[in-house]
Amino acid sequence: MQLKTNAHILRQFAIPSSLRDQVRVERLATGGAHVDMRYDVIVVGAGPAGATAARATAGRGLSVLMLDRAEFPRDNPCGGGVTVRAANTIDLDLAPVVERTIAGAHFTWHRRFEFSRTSCGAITYMTQRRDLDTFLAEQAVDSGAHFRQRESLESVERKDDHVIVEAGGHTYYGHTLVIADGANGIGGRTTRSRPTVSSSGCQPMERKLSERYRNRGRL
Repeated sequence: MQLKTNAHILRQFAIPSSLRDQVRVERLATGGAHVDMRYDVIVVGAGPAGATAARATAGRGLSVLMLDRAEFPRDNPCGGGVTVRAANTIDLDLAPVVERTIAGAHFTWHRRFEFSRTSCGAITYMTQRRDLDTFLAEQAVDSGAHFRQRESLESVERKDDHVIVEAGGHTYYGHTLVIADGANGIGGRTTRSRPTVSSSGCQPMERKLSERYRNRGRL
């Protein structure tokens, strides 16, 4: 079993040839009859980590299934800032979903002491998670991944040479399972690979920004 940051990858070995036969179909509607599907990679969670993993593996010719409990586009109360360093790790142009480029920061302490710093180049791209996540999921689908929305993970059974995933009333078989459903997702608890819990929140801001903070982050 191999564990990687942000997307917990549970690798299984030597999947039987019968399970490697890919049945390519268009995205199925949620519900209905019981369906069995076989994939090289199953990704649980279609956020940035999951969608990137799905796109990368599908782009290498693997059969990939990406699952998410939500219907896209959907809002996410998590930060909408993508650092330039993170953006440079993927071979995608995020310009279609970038709203503002940050080149500096304003720091305050107890609203008494403050200072600003400006970079000679961009340091962060600001976006909306609703737009970013949908864009990345679309790129994964364009690369060949199958995307099933409104399918919550129900159980994971690990065998010696494959995994069996139950989600949305369907059964899927895979060679590799990628858990990328977030800190509060059930994937980590289901596979007993992540006991942590986190919380997050956001507060809407007015579109009109003070010139003092334009193109700057405030900390």
